[in-house]
Amino acid sequence: MMEIQIKSLGSQSKENPIVMVARGVLNIAGFHQIVVAINRLTKIHSEGAVLIDLAEARYELQAAEIDELIGKSPWLQGQKIALVAARRSEHFNQASALSACLLKHGFKTAVFYDATVAADWLQHSDLSSL
Repeated sequence: MMEIQIKSLGSQSKENPIVMVARGVLNIAGFHQIVVAINRLTKIHSEGAVLIDLAEARYELQAAEIDELIGKSPWLQGQKIALVAARRSEHFNQASALSACLLKHGFKTAVFYDATVAADWLQHSDLSSL
């Protein structure tokens, strides 16, 4: 089971992204936990912008599992998701693979090493440029 901590940037208004820190094993069950939390929180606090800090997660995900879960999930397409990876090439590559799966399903997503840069991208980038 993943340990998921939810934080907010500034006040909890619809304009501020949700910040989620996930630790532990990121397998399909852990990814499902993230999906459930995002679905619940984006209905209340956000315009669909989510920063997921996975720097302390250990990946055990397969693309086919992600595709199947996203296909069955009630996520709203077009949500903007910033993934934060650890500063190791294999970790960044795994986060990039997750990002590619999300892009394939209509999400606006990018991978970062720095949470501050990721938060800035969420708040200020033009969705049409993705």
